[in-house]
Amino acid sequence: MERFHTVTAFGRVLMQRLKAHTTTVIAGSVAYYALLAIFPAAIAAISIYGLIADPADLASLLESIADQLPEATATLIEDQLQQVISASETGLGIATAIGIFAALYSASAGAKVLITGVNLAYGERETRSFLVVRGLALVLTVGMIIGIIVVVSGVAILPRFIESSFTDLVRWPALIFLVVVGLAALYRIAPSDAPGRNHPIWQGAFAAAIVWLAATAAFSAGVTAFGRFSATYGTLAGVIILLLWFFLSGLIVLLGAEFNAAIEVHRQRMATATG
Repeated sequence: MERFHTVTAFGRVLMQRLKAHTTTVIAGSVAYYALLAIFPAAIAAISIYGLIADPADLASLLESIADQLPEATATLIEDQLQQVISASETGLGIATAIGIFAALYSASAGAKVLITGVNLAYGERETRSFLVVRGLALVLTVGMIIGIIVVVSGVAILPRFIESSFTDLVRWPALIFLVVVGLAALYRIAPSDAPGRNHPIWQGAFAAAIVWLAATAAFSAGVTAFGRFSATYGTLAGVIILLLWFFLSGLIVLLGAEFNAAIEVHRQRMATATG
């Protein structure tokens, strides 16, 4: 019974924080900026990939991505990325470097909103300079792009060299590991006072990773099986589906931060009550 009261008390703290911090509104902002950032991020990813490999090899990677997405969204992304691949250059010239930086800067807007949301979740006021925050957003964006490249490359390339049953076995644990580490890094460095305070990190990262993977799979299956987005939104169906998925993802990432903060608050209250 005592454990039940502890869980319900923690749940109340979490729900109060979600409501007080208007988490759904921030998740909407994340979705908006993520939608604007997806193609600049794709341009940067393809340009970076083109420095170490033939951009034409991305065709197989795009097929792997498309297989995991609803048809309308897959068509939208694949068409745009094919145009980027066709126009991409190889080699690290000045124009390429400037293009990569410009694309990364545009794509980092979504990461900057996430930093704001995590700060709010932990109850921190941003005290860092604009340049520091923007630089941090760029670092997070680059890390996210590299993570996506690693995951997608592994899905597309490893089956060529390793038995498919083995890749199927390790795919999900590896994906969970990468998502947990990425979220933990976000929760560690995003708060304004991160160097001076020991926030809970891993609990929210693990919970958010599991919820995000399950929600993404359910969302994709639901859109495929029951969605009538194409009939309702026509050519905008891919954009609407992508926007909804970004909103769902942003909400879950912020939920993980609020989960960590609620743990911290609950621990403080328990310490006060027992002290």
